[in-house]
Amino acid sequence: VKTSIIYPATEKHIAKFSQQELHIVLETPELYQKLTLPHLEKEQFNLQWVYNILEGKSEQDRVVYDNKCEKDGFVLVPDLKWDGLTKETLYLLAIVRRRGIKSLRDLDDSHLPLLKRVRDEGKKKIFEKYNVPASQLRVYLHYQPSFYHLHIHFTYLRHEAPGIYAEKSHLLDTVIDNIEMKPDYYQKATLPFTIREMDNIFNIYETNGHVQRIKQDKKEKMLIENVFIELRSRLRSCNVFITTGVDFTKNCSLKISIQTNCIVLNYYKDKDDKPKRRDSLSSIESLSDWCSDEEGEVSTVIPVRQFCKIIPNSMSCLKIDKSTISFRLLTEPKNGGNFYKELLSTNNMENSTKRSILKLNVKAGEALQLTCANCCNVVSVDNVKFDRILELPTANLDILTFFVVNNTILSDKTNKFNATRPVYHCNRCLAWLGLKDKDTVKLFNSEIRISHNDTESVIFAHKNEEDIHTDDFIYTIESMTREFNLGFQYTVMCKLVLECTVSAVKKQYLLIWVMDKELQVLRNNMQTILLEDRIELHSTTVTKILFKVEFCMNEEVVSWVSDPGVVTTEISKGMFNNGLAHLEKMSQKVPECFRNTNGYCLMVAHKICSTSCAVELRSWAIPPTMME
Repeated sequence: VKTSIIYPATEKHIAKFSQQELHIVLETPELYQKLTLPHLEKEQFNLQWVYNILEGKSEQDRVVYDNKCEKDGFVLVPDLKWDGLTKETLYLLAIVRRRGIKSLRDLDDSHLPLLKRVRDEGKKKIFEKYNVPASQLRVYLHYQPSFYHLHIHFTYLRHEAPGIYAEKSHLLDTVIDNIEMKPDYYQKATLPFTIREMDNIFNIYETNGHVQRIKQDKKEKMLIENVFIELRSRLRSCNVFITTGVDFTKNCSLKISIQTNCIVLNYYKDKDDKPKRRDSLSSIESLSDWCSDEEGEVSTVIPVRQFCKIIPNSMSCLKIDKSTISFRLLTEPKNGGNFYKELLSTNNMENSTKRSILKLNVKAGEALQLTCANCCNVVSVDNVKFDRILELPTANLDILTFFVVNNTILSDKTNKFNATRPVYHCNRCLAWLGLKDKDTVKLFNSEIRISHNDTESVIFAHKNEEDIHTDDFIYTIESMTREFNLGFQYTVMCKLVLECTVSAVKKQYLLIWVMDKELQVLRNNMQTILLEDRIELHSTTVTKILFKVEFCMNEEVVSWVSDPGVVTTEISKGMFNNGLAHLEKMSQKVPECFRNTNGYCLMVAHKICSTSCAVELRSWAIPPTMME
């Protein structure tokens, strides 16, 4: 097997050898000066490997001929794609010693002695060493070349080498003849060249209106549909989840290449049950351009350089299931250290979690009435005043010490349900407003309104009061998560159980496992794939949650509730239903094939646990004698 390896491969290398649409550009002298020249001066490959050959530091055992004249000399070496033996594929390259000649555009009458020497001495040496006469040699230059230091190609006439066609190749004899007729011919001529849609220069010419990107049927051509990467910088790893438009159970093959700055997927469709393989990518040091014309091959690059540095040989946990791919990679730290050690800064020890302020619509000593949010029925007989308003205590503290009221007498005789049931009802619509607990009643913020001076409002104001059940649900999880992590320097996983009473004897449970409170996620923009046929990742910080609904007290719920590390609380039916709908909606952001695991549903969200409320009040508690 004959292979050439690029290491380390940059994004420019990968773009060069990936199959893509080609376009011909007719480059005028003005376009060369305005668009092409500034681009190639900025973007060209490193030429140090060329200088190493000219200076005798590398490839000396492969040099066929060396003319050491600094002005008109050159080095003749076999191209790396040629084995050096097979006459039918003969391919050599003459690299001139004079520096500063980038391409065909720079040639004038002062270079004629150099060009003629390369032609004559090159043909002579090839005949002496390989017994190939001058009449069977194709001697030409590329425009645009693969690297911008003047070099001339020598190939066997019967060998259909890459880049020999009219849109790219210029015979050396024709070049010499043109310059002899007009010394500045190549400074004034319009020259054609090909560009690919992944090339940066294509974007330049497209922006200036000289080419237009081909709109393809992405359903047939598109390889990747969705990319989802969990980047865990503290664990020095990332989990990659890719959804494709290909069924890998059919006759096809997939190659995944891991580079430090990108992930490359190459898809090969088998024909007649015979796998079709493209030759390994030629090195940029092979001194020539290469382009695959194989049908049925698709290559896609996922760039990650902006976010992390991948360890190339670290792939593990690879799983391919129909049209989905998942695997795990190790990463290097961005600032100092490596995978085995890390440099920590003492300036980053504080908790970075931001806290938002909830607007509290109750003031100490202010007379108000409590009403049902469902039917606006007043559930308190007279006005209620609170002397103190404090945070809701934990389950280990006496709740009565946190709310002190005046001697307002309320009656509960009109509602027989409230006398016998653990649930507190509205005496008009029988809506569930809260729960009884010993000698107190816990009212849910989402089920109660306050009335003051004929103005009705919620007790705690959210940004979106139309969805107060969901907002209360979210802040409940935030408060419980922060309570769980109290005393920990770094956020750890926590388990929450949200109980909802649905009847006098039945409850349902929402099991929530907060896997990561501040997880960095990389996701692609679908519009970029559809319109520009490329992957562009965007970083967001989310909360990763596993959740599951249980409708009875089964063994799993018992194990969670009995675990001292699990935080448990009760919520209203509205919060339970709306909150569950919110979790299910957020789970849609995760690719479907990776959404469920071990009976739990996975979700990521920007809102849950990304901010915290200042007042940790999940419900209101007042003595039952104050309730109607």
